[in-house]
Amino acid sequence: MDRLQLVTRNVEEVVTMEELRALLESKEKPKAYWGFELSGLMHIGMGLVCGRKIKDMVEAGFRFTVLLADWHSWINEKLGGDMERIRLAGEYFRECFDALGVRGVEYVWASELASRGEYWELVIKVAKKATLERVRRSLPIMGRSMEAKGIPTAWLYYPCMQG
Repeated sequence: MDRLQLVTRNVEEVVTMEELRALLESKEKPKAYWGFELSGLMHIGMGLVCGRKIKDMVEAGFRFTVLLADWHSWINEKLGGDMERIRLAGEYFRECFDALGVRGVEYVWASELASRGEYWELVIKVAKKATLERVRRSLPIMGRSMEAKGIPTAWLYYPCMQG
């Protein structure tokens, strides 16, 4: 199976096939990542669907990073906002992916990224380009209502942390 077939196997949508073809033709080892909020047990869909797609991407030659989004989970009060439990869930996710045969990926904690100055520089650059209205429009993606009153400011940081 060629690289393009691996990357597009079992996907619903490709934003622009031309850009994907150009990327695969121009880069032997393009970068890809998938971030996971750590909220408890991995369900079969996450394990099998995400795990299979990560394996496809690695087989297609991508340098793949799995982001263990501990800070994002903390912002969204996953596991009661208990960072120790969130970190334990992240280790569990790593073990699940390993058990599914996901190999050749780098695991990075969001808290590791947050300890780097260049990460916060990027967050600020994203925040400077985004309007408050646009950031608020992202709240439903996080399972929050756009009309919510008295929201924690951290909810507004979250979209800018995705940069």
